Amino acid sequence: PAPGEPRPVEAASAEAALLEVVPAPVAIPPATKHTPWVTYVLAAANVGIWILSILLGASALDPSAQWLFEHGGNFGAVTLDGEEWRLFTSMFLHGGLLHLAMNMLGLIQGGRVVERLYGRLGFASLYVIAGLAGSLASALRPTAGVVSIGASGAIFGVFAAICAYFAVHRERVDSAIAKELQGLLACIAYNVIFGLTSSGIDMYAHAGGFVGGFLCGIALQRVAVTAAPAHGEDHHVALGERVALARDAELDGAALHYFESALPEFDAIARSATR
Repeated sequence: PAPGEPRPVEAASAEAALLEVVPAPVAIPPATKHTPWVTYVLAAANVGIWILSILLGASALDPSAQWLFEHGGNFGAVTLDGEEWRLFTSMFLHGGLLHLAMNMLGLIQGGRVVERLYGRLGFASLYVIAGLAGSLASALRPTAGVVSIGASGAIFGVFAAICAYFAVHRERVDSAIAKELQGLLACIAYNVIFGLTSSGIDMYAHAGGFVGGFLCGIALQRVAVTAAPAHGEDHHVALGERVALARDAELDGAALHYFESALPEFDAIARSATR
């Protein structure tokens, strides 16, 4: 039309219709820093108690079973006969520096992920429940005369919670993510085989912690979905539009980057989500 003439109604309507049909691109929010305070506090507590045990006379590398028992170790016959508090205290005792270092490596690596997935309160609850389940399984073991100590039951529960998370969302897990999960399962299987073929490994605690962590992870996600706000707000982003995440228990764009940094073996998840 000539300058000053009204624009044809049909053209304006067509443009408006086009704008209505073509959705605006969804912007993935930038990653925000998430400090896993519960993970760090638990690691600090374990290290602090190990240092305290040295100050109280324990060997830094190989404390005796008698010393560990006298200071809160889990001894089935005694624990189940009125000293149930040992189920908890034994979770923070370790059989030397190497035992502590390996457990803290697993705690920090897996804890940062699980704390992001389940939240601080959820992760703290999961850690304690898995640890108690592992201690109880150890106390119920048929082998008598064994003092059980360490955080490994709780840590097996931490990695079980990652498996539980993806088990709940298995219908949305694509082949790339499934491959990474197989790597995690292979790592767990290696630890199981190593424990079965080595002496001094409390597989009862590992198994109890894994079962406790898995069941707790399932329960926490069910509670989170049930308690999700009804006003329709959605603060979460799908992973490459293939893994739809369910409200407050799910990974958002920031968690995706956090997940990648916490567990390098899950890099493929982040790559598939950013394509």
